[in-house]
Amino acid sequence: AITSSFKLGWHPRLRGVFVFFRFALFDVDVMQPNCIMPWSFQQSFFLQLVLPVVLGLVFFVRPLGYYVRQQSKLRLPWDELDDKKFHQPLNHAVASMCSTILTCYPSLITVLLASLSCEEDASGDAFLVAAPNLKCWSAQHTQLLVCAGVGLPAAILLPVGMAFTLLRNLRRDTLYTESTLQRFGFLYRNYDAEFLYWESVYMGKVLVLVAIQVFLQAAPVLQMFTALMVHLLALTAQAFACPYVSKLVDLQECMMLCLVCVFTASGMLFHAPEVTQTTQDGLSV
Repeated sequence: AITSSFKLGWHPRLRGVFVFFRFALFDVDVMQPNCIMPWSFQQSFFLQLVLPVVLGLVFFVRPLGYYVRQQSKLRLPWDELDDKKFHQPLNHAVASMCSTILTCYPSLITVLLASLSCEEDASGDAFLVAAPNLKCWSAQHTQLLVCAGVGLPAAILLPVGMAFTLLRNLRRDTLYTESTLQRFGFLYRNYDAEFLYWESVYMGKVLVLVAIQVFLQAAPVLQMFTALMVHLLALTAQAFACPYVSKLVDLQECMMLCLVCVFTASGMLFHAPEVTQTTQDGLSV
């Protein structure tokens, strides 16, 4: 999905398929209501930030509703509440919210980084690349920068926080308790013990790919080559580490990364004229 957003000359027939990729990332720009109301980058920005929080809070309706009812009647302590009606649904709600945030992570990083990417026009004025009608350092852009100043560090540190949480539970010997498995088990139960942090590595790769997508838009060939190097590095790490418990899953992951490398490299086929020109420029230099 990230690679399909690169500014390459993709065939028009592929763009319909790319829409499904963006749906998988909960990209709000897929559903732009331009026919109903004006839609701008600012609206996409704020909606993309709010979306995972809203979706995540939906999962807490059931346990919190039970908690409020019980407190209004019996005022029971937290640890005496019914396990099946409160604690387990609460654990599942935490897992669902974390999973939703991870699913939206590429789209979140994209809008946050896009708010930082400006370029100058012929007159020397700087405008946002993602919104050419929005002047950089204007009042509207400053609002985006303030939000990005809060959200971007949190999003960048999220993989580190995930690894720290797992390491802390490992040291406390609570990593495989029922409560921790219900909340965070989806992050590590499929990995070998020495690779519990692998999901954080994956998110780090996503962060690098999104940065390549946002900041190298003006150089699509360099964008493609850099992303291809990242995919090849990920493939090499996967082949040597084999982090999954199931060796079949390790093999499937290697095959998928190979397909991603082929897909990324195929973007060059749709950009052949520019490659030729770049090559000629390089030889002339």
